[in-house]
Amino acid sequence: MSVRGTSSAAFLNKLWKLVNDPLTDDLIRWSPKGKSFIITDQTRFTQDLSQNTRGIATSEGNQNLNNILMELQKVKMNQDSMKLQISELKKENDMLWRQYTHVRMKFSKQQKVIEKLVRFMLSMMDRRKELLSKKILQLPMEGEADSSSAGHRNTLKYSDYN
Repeated sequence: MSVRGTSSAAFLNKLWKLVNDPLTDDLIRWSPKGKSFIITDQTRFTQDLSQNTRGIATSEGNQNLNNILMELQKVKMNQDSMKLQISELKKENDMLWRQYTHVRMKFSKQQKVIEKLVRFMLSMMDRRKELLSKKILQLPMEGEADSSSAGHRNTLKYSDYN
């Protein structure tokens, strides 16, 4: 229904109540046959009607305005709540990025330590190979005479590698 149709229906409804109300018979009442109504004092009726209509319109308008204001207040509260949640999420995000950076730096340091350990172990293995190859070269060939020195050379000790 259009706005005009709504206001017309409200007017007719109000008029119907006024005509049927025995307290307003001095202003408006049904005709003797009941098919129409009679306004006995048009000036007073108009004043009373306009005051009542303004009151009705104002209270309806106030009610609508109050509803709108309440809805607006709810939206504002939701907005404030969302702002607070967004603020908390930003703080958490910043904290997570700091933690990520810290963990990344630790990982990088650990990676460097592991690389140094691997290089050290490889160099130790290379050194051991060198020592072993020198010992093997120093071993007497078959048929060399000195058995005591040969026995000493064939025995490899841990201290030989250090």
